[in-house]
Amino acid sequence: MFKEYFSRKTILLLLAGLTVFLFYIRFQQFREKKSIDAEKASLESQIAGVEKKNQEMEASIKYLTSLSSKEKVAREQLNLKKQGEKVYSFTQVDGTDSNAPGYAASQEVSNPVKWWRYFTE
Repeated sequence: MFKEYFSRKTILLLLAGLTVFLFYIRFQQFREKKSIDAEKASLESQIAGVEKKNQEMEASIKYLTSLSSKEKVAREQLNLKKQGEKVYSFTQVDGTDSNAPGYAASQEVSNPVKWWRYFTE
């Protein structure tokens, strides 16, 4: 009776259809796995970047909380000094060296006077 309803061709056709369906499902799973692996790799690279940035920030925090960093800020930005320490400041007002030979306080000084200052000062 079974043979009457289904012939060999029908059974082979059903098996071929089932095989194609199973390959299609497997192909979909393969594509999803590939997509998930790519996303995983992207997230892992982001994690590595964040961890590197975190380490850099920890090093910055460690430096900024150190005594040498606090002293540097106190000296450079707050103009403070240690007790008993002498501070010397060297500034140049107009960008010229007033002790250099031939220096004239005014540009209107005559040439003989400039020569006199050059050889005598």
